[in-house]
Amino acid sequence: MGKKFDESEEEAMEEMMLTMLKKEAKKEAQRWTRRFSAKPDMKEVLAAMTKEELNERRKMLTLKGAATLKKDELVRVVAEAILERAEVLFELLDEKQHQWLRQICAAGGVVAIQEEEAEMHCLEWLYSIGWVAFGHVGDTRCVIMPSELMTVFQRVDGAELSRIAAQNSQWIILASGLVYYYGVLSPKEMVDRLTELTGDAVEEERLYAVIGINAAEGDWGIALEEDWFCDYRVWDPEAMRQEQKRYPDVTPYPFTYEQFYAAGQLHFVERNAPFENLVQLLEKEWRAEPDEAVEQVEEWVMMLRNGEEVGEVLAFIEESLVFPTRKLAKKMIDLLVALSNGTRQWALKGYAPQELRQLKNPDSNVVLLHKPTARQDQIGRNEPCPCGSGKKYKKCCAHKDELQ
Repeated sequence: MGKKFDESEEEAMEEMMLTMLKKEAKKEAQRWTRRFSAKPDMKEVLAAMTKEELNERRKMLTLKGAATLKKDELVRVVAEAILERAEVLFELLDEKQHQWLRQICAAGGVVAIQEEEAEMHCLEWLYSIGWVAFGHVGDTRCVIMPSELMTVFQRVDGAELSRIAAQNSQWIILASGLVYYYGVLSPKEMVDRLTELTGDAVEEERLYAVIGINAAEGDWGIALEEDWFCDYRVWDPEAMRQEQKRYPDVTPYPFTYEQFYAAGQLHFVERNAPFENLVQLLEKEWRAEPDEAVEQVEEWVMMLRNGEEVGEVLAFIEESLVFPTRKLAKKMIDLLVALSNGTRQWALKGYAPQELRQLKNPDSNVVLLHKPTARQDQIGRNEPCPCGSGKKYKKCCAHKDELQ
């Protein structure tokens, strides 16, 4: 599942990504060099931006007929649109963004900020829509809010806007948790699940607006893909949906509110025993740093969730890791098979293959991840794997059995 790239294509993509990252780093460094007055207005804030940045905000605001405007005129048009639509867009804020705007307004529009601000992702979103700017006031590194926008925000802010922001945060976190475990949901499924989880009616149109302008523009794990809400790491949402249809008798795994809420947090990683064992193996045998080891294993998990088989993951690993002994290679394969059988799969609607086997055989107290190799010759490669994962034997335990 998902497009495979040859070596030359991968190198071209890596070079393109490196170029983009360098360009973004340069842009980020440049914006902090800008200097503002103690109480800048909208014109001063927008005039400090490049025309490219102004056009990015024009596109976000879906302004038509402004693509060919000169910079001075574009500043005026974007400023008018930001102020005109501010009240509506304030209702799409999440809780932390709302708190940041309150903090900036309380400080008179200028707040000193450290280089390693923990909630920078919130400020980045506010910056992307044109509500704040980054730069210096005097010698102080600051985040700045235009005076006219402060006036609008302070006029509409209150208990109701706080309630809406809290609800938006709840929706974003739970929706991110839902797609983390299920991969892909239709709009109706997402609305129904959020309504069930929160106990409140969820309007599809407003949900689309909150997710579309907020989570999809930030660091959350959810994205909008045509007719789907999906985890941004799903390679092909439509193909994944078809995979899920192969299990019509399987209802989605019954996660709790707390599980969805935990999985919806920024940078969440579910680390089961096979995951931890692989991290430890990378640290011990290849001297990987802890964060690097976790990142590598998480990448393998996402390959498995996208339908890649253990053999394909192993081939990917062999591109960067050298196995000095057959014993170490066998250990890696054993752990990868355990990871595959113990990882919650999007195609299996949130179940791990071993959990699905228990579901189909509730009287079984022991989960056998693999059958003895003596059975190998008795199983057709296109037959269902005897481990109960629901996959074909050749795409599940055959690789392990061949090694044994």
